[in-house]
Amino acid sequence: MKHRFLLLLFSLFLHQEITAQPLSAYTDIQRNFVVFDNGMNKRIENLLPQQFKVGKIAIPYIDNSRSFKIYSNGHVQKINEGFTNRFEVTDNLIAYFNANALWVWENGETQLLSGRAEQSFIGDSVVLYFDGVHKAFKAYYDGEIYPGHCLDSSSETYDGEQWVSAELIVLGDSLVTHIINGDTVLQYSKPQIGGGVVNNYDPAIKIDGTLLKSGFIALQSEGQPIDFRNIRIKELSK
Repeated sequence: MKHRFLLLLFSLFLHQEITAQPLSAYTDIQRNFVVFDNGMNKRIENLLPQQFKVGKIAIPYIDNSRSFKIYSNGHVQKINEGFTNRFEVTDNLIAYFNANALWVWENGETQLLSGRAEQSFIGDSVVLYFDGVHKAFKAYYDGEIYPGHCLDSSSETYDGEQWVSAELIVLGDSLVTHIINGDTVLQYSKPQIGGGVVNNYDPAIKIDGTLLKSGFIALQSEGQPIDFRNIRIKELSK
């Protein structure tokens, strides 16, 4: 397992080093808004945008007339006229607010997540938020909205008595990867403190929105008998 651990970690860091950013954006001296897309410059606006941000596959921006638009795959998609007041972009997602309503854009499609989002966090492929309308924490992932605080993995179900190899790679507060019997079954980024499924907690410790950088390691079963063996911990910083 130790050799596998090192191989997976090396592969991850190697990928991050050689992956280039295919998109960029700038304004020229003629006040045009220009995107740099895979080696080509494209003028997409004749007037300076009020705000823009650059992601890995898309560039969201508010144009000079306050329309919210998204550049992706060589085209500009107009989302609305003057309703968006703030937005965030990551590698795969764009989350934006129209007043207190939280929306998400993914692969050219938009979806309303909550008419009143009181808290929110956007990662590379997930949006976590508190739905103020239904008073519940929810998560958006892969086109679906999940109620509660759990996300499904792609792992198989293991019946009967058998040993299962489980690995967990935690890169600080950036990326967490779950591996079952050699297959990656779940990934998420920027884990943080938050949620209402807790009782008798210390408010000085449970500060919602704080990224998890340290803590305790606990093993548990969800209502079924389980045994653990050969537990190994490798500190990746050494």
